[in-house]
Amino acid sequence: MEAAYSILLLFAVVFLVGETIQQQLRRDKRNLIIGGKQISISEAPYQAALLVNGGFFCGGSIIGSKWILTAGHCISDKVDETLSVRVGSNLRYAGGVEVKVLQAIRHPSYRKDTSSIVYSDIGLLLLEEPLQFDGSRVSCVSLPAQGEKLQAGATGKVAGWGKTRKFRDSPASLSVDTLLAVDTTVLPFEECQRAYADYYMHEETQYCMGDLKDDKGACKGDSGGPFIVGKTVYGVVSWSKQCTEVGSPAIFTNVGAYVQWIQYTVASVSSPEDLVCN
Repeated sequence: MEAAYSILLLFAVVFLVGETIQQQLRRDKRNLIIGGKQISISEAPYQAALLVNGGFFCGGSIIGSKWILTAGHCISDKVDETLSVRVGSNLRYAGGVEVKVLQAIRHPSYRKDTSSIVYSDIGLLLLEEPLQFDGSRVSCVSLPAQGEKLQAGATGKVAGWGKTRKFRDSPASLSVDTLLAVDTTVLPFEECQRAYADYYMHEETQYCMGDLKDDKGACKGDSGGPFIVGKTVYGVVSWSKQCTEVGSPAIFTNVGAYVQWIQYTVASVSSPEDLVCN
């Protein structure tokens, strides 16, 4: 089973952040990218799968030899010895390299409100040992500049092992084991403010993403995965009400709003060089 009503919890805005990851794994059958295509890991060598007891529950991206960027709601500040990441493979449960997590760090302003909507939804994982970059199957993505934010209309790629169909399409909505990717577009933030009028939205720290014409984009199980433009990670899959539906765009954390925090955190517990991405 695959992890909590994580991000893009895209269906019942029901984040199970209050539960342990193990409880989430027992409760939720995770799912995948909608409207995407199968890709080789060489097309997304920065992609990481987060695992607990070998069970997949969220995505992440490699931003340094010992660091994984993910969503805050995907982790807790207490690391279970069974927490690990798999990199270098487009399969969730095989291939590549599996590395244990030494420390998990959620942004200090991370919170969820009474509606289970999350803010400052970003976190870092420090690995027990450095990854060996090979330029093909395992490599990292760069961070944007502090304060940098993409304009509406920018298009990038999001990949993951999440849901391939909407929840209501069950039972034909089980996750697949192979990495999928899809292009998605930054929407005017007003689209999200209109769709989620009952919630407090923060334009400086969040992106509004989606396709107003087609059902495609991130879904349950893609939580924590990166939104990539070129070789830079600009967003982290966070949440939405309904997977990819018109009128229910997805919310991504704006990485550019947290670059200084990332840099400071890395420097405080390891070497700044661990964040260098060549």
